[in-house]
Formats: sequence, C-alpha cells, structure tokens
Amino acid sequence: TQWEGTPNIALECGVRGLPIVAPSLGGLTELIANERGFPVSRFDDVLGFRDAFMLCCKDRRLAERRSEKLSLHISEFHRQDTIEKLLSTIIHREAI
Repeated sequence: TQWEGTPNIALECGVRGLPIVAPSLGGLTELIANERGFPVSRFDDVLGFRDAFMLCCKDRRLAERRSEKLSLHISEFHRQDTIEKLLSTIIHREAI
C-alpha cells in the first residue's frame, strides 16, 4: 500500500463487507475513512494498527456498521459506469 493508489484488495474486500484496517496513504485515505473503516495515521504505526485491530475485534457492531458503509460507498463510487461517466465529463470539459 505504500506505492499503490487504491489497492484492488481494499476494494474487493470492502465491497464484500469485510472490515478494513489500513494506513491513511494514497487512495486509501479517501476509501478508508473513520466512518467506513479503521484508518491508521501512518503506515509504520505498529501501535496504531494494534489499536485499530483491537477496536475492530472488540466492537463487532461498530465493525459491521463501518463495513456496511464502506461496501455501499464502493458500490456507489467505484462502479464501472460511474468511473466512465466521470471520465467522460473530464474529457468533455477539456475538449471545450
């Protein structure tokens, strides 16, 4: 995750409703926000990862709510037709 924009594994797991603990880095920053996952401020914050995993495991309802919001977010904003519409809008604006 240190070099990749938004790792496909985050999208694939997130859309299936799995809770995600991830560093606030690259495209993950937009995807794994507090309301949709368990972000850790730095990729090398071992204690931050530990705390996020512990919270995820300790409060299953919180994990389920965040996972559900993440799945809905991915379904809405990372669908093929949504991306195509966005790209079409960008291309159209640049052509004007």
